[in-house]
Amino acid sequence: MYRPRCRARRTREGNDESTAPALLRVRNLGVRFGGIVALDDVSFDVAPNRIVGLIGPNGAGKTTLFNCLSRLYQCDNGDIVFDGKSLLRVPRHRIAASVSAGRSRTWRCSAP
Repeated sequence: MYRPRCRARRTREGNDESTAPALLRVRNLGVRFGGIVALDDVSFDVAPNRIVGLIGPNGAGKTTLFNCLSRLYQCDNGDIVFDGKSLLRVPRHRIAASVSAGRSRTWRCSAP
């Protein structure tokens, strides 16, 4: 499985991003579809006021990760913490209604 190596970047103030409190924290996330492992031990942090990109080859699990973050898919193991609260303990309909909290999910729609 492809596992990118991440390095903490320095901000303009010279502070290390890895010391900033995370707004989004994903720990040891795992998803399986039968015998197929879609996500295996995925962990990362996103600091407040940061824009983060997720890239990878086809079949790497990018969409599966977003489906877990929006709770469209149920995770087999791990935890997703947003603003200090575990999203896995929040009902799915509450996450979908929490756009004002900084989370939302959209799909691409092609023009007719």
